[in-house]
Amino acid sequence: MFKKYLLAGLFLFWVILAPVFAIGQENEPVKSEAVSTCEGIMITEIMPDPPDGTEWAELHNNNDFEANIKGCWISDISSGTHFYEIKDDLVIQAKEYYAYYSETSLSLNDSPGDGARLFDKDKATLRFETPVYDIVKKGESFAYNEANNSWKWTPNLTPGSLNVFASDDNTSDDEEDENSEGVYNSCSGIMITEIMPSPAGPDEENEWIELYNSNGDNADLGGCILSDKLKAGSTKKYTIPSGISIASGGYLKLGRPETKITLNNDSDGVILMNSNGVVVFDTGLYMDADEAMSFAYHEGQWLWSQTPTPGSANVITEPPAKEAKSSKDSKKKASVKKPPKSTKKAKNSSKKDLKKKDGQVLGASTDGENGAKGPIDDKVMGYILVALSAILLIGYVAYINKDFLYENTIKKLRRNG
Repeated sequence: MFKKYLLAGLFLFWVILAPVFAIGQENEPVKSEAVSTCEGIMITEIMPDPPDGTEWAELHNNNDFEANIKGCWISDISSGTHFYEIKDDLVIQAKEYYAYYSETSLSLNDSPGDGARLFDKDKATLRFETPVYDIVKKGESFAYNEANNSWKWTPNLTPGSLNVFASDDNTSDDEEDENSEGVYNSCSGIMITEIMPSPAGPDEENEWIELYNSNGDNADLGGCILSDKLKAGSTKKYTIPSGISIASGGYLKLGRPETKITLNNDSDGVILMNSNGVVVFDTGLYMDADEAMSFAYHEGQWLWSQTPTPGSANVITEPPAKEAKSSKDSKKKASVKKPPKSTKKAKNSSKKDLKKKDGQVLGASTDGENGAKGPIDDKVMGYILVALSAILLIGYVAYINKDFLYENTIKKLRRNG
């Protein structure tokens, strides 16, 4: 009799705990390492001239997955000699932010003509570069304004959290250059967003460069200078005449017949300078241009596209037979073209100052997905175990009471007979 009840107790223990354990696995997060990458990481705010002397730079993970940026490099632009390697595991959650302080040794200039860069682990591949600021406002940060897709100076310092701008902060930092029609004479905030080095027709007629105005105001490009990067002899420079402007958020195509700039097919790039020769934008170098394909900026990276869109928003159609080529030192701009709405945070959302946890995060896998599932979902498996346990329980109760059930069945049959 003792063995009978012992077996019954063990059986009931399994029946009760097995489905509970199985269903509990559904909500247990998968613990795995974040994706190790420097790609998709943006610099969204920098402090060149802080009141307390502590410079800092804010990083933003624009990916849809947690990123471990260990091994990435941060540098200033003007000197290019102040590099800081992120030596420890640092996980930034998807769409979140992290602020680095003076330990980065950025040494941002207090005078115009500087900015910040992010390099890949090889210290050579440029992953992101801020615009070069052409003025400095002491005690203010140079920050990316998502509301109008531009870079602005703001007194509202927000290292590691959402950038904040005054409600009326929709004007250019160069208001002193405003003309009577509300157009600003400045190269700041003007980006190169697409180039065509190897067109289907004759190069001398069909090569072109596309510019984009990321400012909140119309911009007069008069005096801005375009130049290619590589030539056996000397590079060709083109000074944009006054009167040529781009509306806020608008695009402008400049053809080779107008600029006289010749782009090499094997490797080249384009830079934009202000009237003083200070570089405002640099595309980096492309490699091995294919015919009729444009080199275009899209969602934080430069890609080759089979769908050129001169004078309008870029459309990326990657080559079918091989991986899309990227720039060797291509620039990734937060302020170029707006990413799809699905990748942007709500304007009034809050962001957290992130902390790493042993280089790991919950629910992140090496391919950016939240853990691979087996052939049967955990929830379904739990229900199956519950059903099987219930059947076994009924069968077991019937078995240990078989004599009682047999006798009652015989009695009923005799009564009915």
